[in-house]
Amino acid sequence: MGPALLNLLDHVPPANYGGKWALKPVLTVSYSMNKTGGVRALTQLRSVAGEMGCVTISAYLAVGEAHLVLGEDGVEKPVGPKKETPVTALTLKAKKELVTVARALNGVRPQAKL
Repeated sequence: MGPALLNLLDHVPPANYGGKWALKPVLTVSYSMNKTGGVRALTQLRSVAGEMGCVTISAYLAVGEAHLVLGEDGVEKPVGPKKETPVTALTLKAKKELVTVARALNGVRPQAKL
């Protein structure tokens, strides 16, 4: 995980110290120019998010070889002979799981004190 992101997260108070991150669902996303898609950084980020009191969902987005899969404008390029769009398929799966977990946690999450 990048040092700037870890430093930023170090300044967020964890849930047991009054932080507002308790039971918030988290979807982790990464990309890289190699085939792994930054999965090692995702595992570290999931661990840090869990220590902050967040709930990390099992789905994640790791875009490998981002320079081949995404265009300069950020739009996904169809790949392979079937012109598949794997990032879009992963995004839809992850979004469905994120919404399901968020709805389930909505009734359990402590309400913010104003």
